[in-house]
Amino acid sequence: MFTRLIGIISLSIFFLPLYSAQRKLSLSFYEKGQINFTPPYTPKFMQGEEAAIDKGYMLFYEQQVGGAPFASFHAGATVGLWNQQQKELYTSCLFLSSKFWPISLPLLHPYIEVSTLGPALLFQGSLSPRLLFQNFIGIGLEIGGSFGLAFDLRMVRYYTDKLSAAPEGLQVPLLLSMGILF
Repeated sequence: MFTRLIGIISLSIFFLPLYSAQRKLSLSFYEKGQINFTPPYTPKFMQGEEAAIDKGYMLFYEQQVGGAPFASFHAGATVGLWNQQQKELYTSCLFLSSKFWPISLPLLHPYIEVSTLGPALLFQGSLSPRLLFQNFIGIGLEIGGSFGLAFDLRMVRYYTDKLSAAPEGLQVPLLLSMGILF
């Protein structure tokens, strides 16, 4: 029942009324050892003791639902395939995010994006799905106007509530993403 509800909400986000001028579809990739970069500062909501993944992919869709001159608000969904210690894990998530635009040039638009508490489902083999939450923070660059390209680096964290005795979830140190704007 809950899985069907998440699926229906995911599809409805994709088919939101097209009043928005901006939608993004991107594919992200991470492999342990490929990028040896440690951010100088990690925000508190991204810190945790969850196990890091070894390799993974994430399909990312978002649509602008509101905005102001230096900020915009987005709704979206992600689907991920992750490998952790020879196990395949699948994730599905809905999220709301905020983008902050420090400067806006005619064709280049750098941004910082933050999302917290996105409900996510974690699937592992034939076990029933577990409800987690997804946080992410990223920096990126959009090239073009209504149609264009987007590149970003994103840290993602899937976690359970803080009341759990042992942390369960996943941590993706740094995803490299490339996508299209339409």
